[in-house]
Amino acid sequence: MFVRIFLIRFVLSSVHCAKILGVFMASSYSHQNMFRPIWQELALRGHQVTIYTTFPLKNESLTNLTEYDFGFCIRLKEERMNFDLPNRFSDIFEAIDIMKDIGEVQLQHPFMIDLIHNVRNESYDLMLVEHHWQTYFALKDVYKTPMVGIISFPLTITTMDGIGLERHPYIEPDMLLRFSEPNSFIRRLASWSFNWAFRFFYNFYFRTIFDDQIRRHFGNTSRTSYELSREFSLLIGQSNNALDNSVASARNFIPVSSVHVRPKKALPQDLASFLNKTKNDVIYFSLGTNVKMSKIAPEARKKIFNVLGSLPYTILWKYDKDIVPEDTPKNFYTRLWYPQQDVLAHPKVKLFITQGGLQSIDEALDRKVPMLIIPIFGDQPNNADRCVSKKIAEKIDIQTFTKEELRSKILQLIDGPIYREHIEKQFAIANDQPMSGLDTAIFWIEYVIRHKGAPHLRSPLLDLPFYQYYLLDIYSFLGVAIAVILAVIYFTMKFTLLTVCKLLNKSSAKQKLS
Repeated sequence: MFVRIFLIRFVLSSVHCAKILGVFMASSYSHQNMFRPIWQELALRGHQVTIYTTFPLKNESLTNLTEYDFGFCIRLKEERMNFDLPNRFSDIFEAIDIMKDIGEVQLQHPFMIDLIHNVRNESYDLMLVEHHWQTYFALKDVYKTPMVGIISFPLTITTMDGIGLERHPYIEPDMLLRFSEPNSFIRRLASWSFNWAFRFFYNFYFRTIFDDQIRRHFGNTSRTSYELSREFSLLIGQSNNALDNSVASARNFIPVSSVHVRPKKALPQDLASFLNKTKNDVIYFSLGTNVKMSKIAPEARKKIFNVLGSLPYTILWKYDKDIVPEDTPKNFYTRLWYPQQDVLAHPKVKLFITQGGLQSIDEALDRKVPMLIIPIFGDQPNNADRCVSKKIAEKIDIQTFTKEELRSKILQLIDGPIYREHIEKQFAIANDQPMSGLDTAIFWIEYVIRHKGAPHLRSPLLDLPFYQYYLLDIYSFLGVAIAVILAVIYFTMKFTLLTVCKLLNKSSAKQKLS
């Protein structure tokens, strides 16, 4: 105990109490669920922390934490969410469009106007920012401070470009693709094509949206979102070494996992009593905070009810409305919200039906519960594919599944020992780390504070011009050299043949004369 107190005091004394600005504006609890433990821990360590967020902690005991609440944006996002998008690019365009419109509302709010114009004449030792919300990168030029990005989902190709991290499309397909292993020529072609198509649309369409917002709302900066995206001291990203492929990384990318996962706590008394009294094993069914079950197609919901209602299990169902559908089966126990981590830790819970968000997967892995994944959008199909390949889950397509498929996979997951064996193995791999994900994130954030930035971690690839980055000068030189060699060979052979032909002709003419 005394050793622990000494170590804590030593760590606290090695970093001065810094002033930290954090901007986390995504209107998604699953995203904020990763960020909140980080700014809470920074406040607990004595730093003066100012946070702009859509999901504040509202913890009055943290007197050195100031939060500006943008929770009104949640309703705006929920009104716009569409789960019937036809393809990956529709998904991306819809997400960017929602970000643009919500961003406009946020940027015109008095809290944000004051922050942009620094009306309080504040200075900060560090800025934390949610990496995919690129308009807010411009705050770096307002406060002239080192910047650390945090991202709560797998890296996209453009995010990797911004930190000089190069990953081969054959090894690590983009997280927006519906597969994680390009094990066929068609998939390899799709992965390569998607990388270049996404780069094109992102740089020449999506970035213009961010740049327009920066230009209109930040009059004191002339840099573009592209230039600012290359100014990060570090990028801290959600990762899981049990599920991710073994790929090259970069010194300025810090992968962390299970940042939000905490030790098991007791369930609310009424829920604990219900679970203890039920004679059946339990299936926990939640599609997260972004996917509203009430918006799922009635045909799909009817098939789900039909199958789950016929099984000898109690179903804990997270539903987003107070009044449940009339055809809800009798074995469903429905609530607006469940303490998910603690529910998954209950010994009677044998299966987790989930949308496949990274945070939900981390929690299931930590509680060792196999999953049936119903991916809807974003990175979820890719996450599902990874989990299936590791034999800790099965998946179904929400638009095409049959009742027979759903029933078969549920029983397979519950009765098949192979899934629990593999989840035990992946749990051991994921947790065999020198530090927890939260401690790793805090260490590197304080590292940047101690060194007043971390330019020494910046990848030199970021400073290479386009033609050098892609070796176009080398390929051009080789192409010219090969062309010159071939031309020399061609003209030498031509000259030689012509000379031989002339000699033969002269010899033939002499023979005729004689």
